[in-house]
Amino acid sequence: MTMDLLYSIDRDLLFFFNSDDQHQHPLPFLKQKEQKQLGKLIKKVHHSITKLQRRTPDISSAATSRFYQQKQTKQLYIKLDALKTQYQAAMEHLQIRPLETDRERYEQLQVIHGLSGRLDRSSQVYEELHHLHRALIQVRQEWKLDQIQDIVSTLATTSPHDDDDETTLTDQHNHLWYASIDNTTENKRNIPMGLAGAVKNWLRQIGNRGKKETSTDVPPSHHKLRSRHHQHLVCRRPQQHIRQVIEDFQGVFEENARQNHDRMYRLYAPLFHPEIVDPLLAEDIQRLCLEISTAPPPSLASLHQPSSPSSGTTMPSFLTGVDEMQFWVPTQGRTDGSVCLGLLSEYLLQVGQRYYTSWINDIEKAQQQHTVPFQIATETLAQMYRALQIEQGYATLLRLCTQLEPSLP
Repeated sequence: MTMDLLYSIDRDLLFFFNSDDQHQHPLPFLKQKEQKQLGKLIKKVHHSITKLQRRTPDISSAATSRFYQQKQTKQLYIKLDALKTQYQAAMEHLQIRPLETDRERYEQLQVIHGLSGRLDRSSQVYEELHHLHRALIQVRQEWKLDQIQDIVSTLATTSPHDDDDETTLTDQHNHLWYASIDNTTENKRNIPMGLAGAVKNWLRQIGNRGKKETSTDVPPSHHKLRSRHHQHLVCRRPQQHIRQVIEDFQGVFEENARQNHDRMYRLYAPLFHPEIVDPLLAEDIQRLCLEISTAPPPSLASLHQPSSPSSGTTMPSFLTGVDEMQFWVPTQGRTDGSVCLGLLSEYLLQVGQRYYTSWINDIEKAQQQHTVPFQIATETLAQMYRALQIEQGYATLLRLCTQLEPSLP
């Protein structure tokens, strides 16, 4: 019985410091200097017990009595008893529930590790929200005026119109240029979701629509983007032609937006598949809190599938509420005029940017709604882990003080 007692004391001492004077258990209530002093004292007592164990496997009552009478044993008891008081105060302040056995403590620790892994897997949704937000910002940044002007110039000179409605693009180069965007890579962090590449498909679609040949050639896909400013289109029926250009641009925009939607659903799948999210995670975290603490658990009702972005599913109408003649610029001193493609490009730019801005706002709203409870869940698990450490430390100190109490006179 005496041997078992000393073994138990030695084992509990090594719970705080091992034989190399290294921390086994955090001591948050002691300063660094105090921790070193306690470590040295535990090391001395450990060596004392080891010597007794080496002398004889069956330690006599007299040897045990000498152990209790040693100065370091009494000093250790006084320090551990003071530390126990601090742990007890922390237990009461943090409303930590005492556990019965070390096995129960081990099981709770395994539960924390399991919940932490489940929370990490669920965090994929929130990471995808972050990456989708960045991708959409990049798309909006690609909406530049010179790029839109090039597309509008292409559409203005290739849009079908009546044979008697002659059109002339002033201040133009020999070729129309547009950007060729590579959409083949599957790297979601670098994949572009730009607009200009979609104009190529539109040009192919209208290639056999019987459009009137003009002096302007359609560029090859490898040409680079060149900006043009203040271009004007001279035509006999400006209102009809402007409407046609806007409708054609709407087609280009919708084709590109659908491509972006397809990429979004493919590359950011966790946002649109609720089964990926752990539906019982919040409930299990709250159950853990009730088993470790007497305080009410935090509310984690929002710790579930984020809402899917909705603004990106509704296409904008570039013709709604627009006055085509606001882009008409009369010639001073004359009755005729021209269509200012720069003004028209600015209008289309604003509508397109508003579309993606609305989509981005939805993502930011989802981030605000779901990031906070995710952070709360992470902090809750960390708090339960610290609470379990304090509870285990207090239980060990309580046992040690009971065992070392005979050292007092």
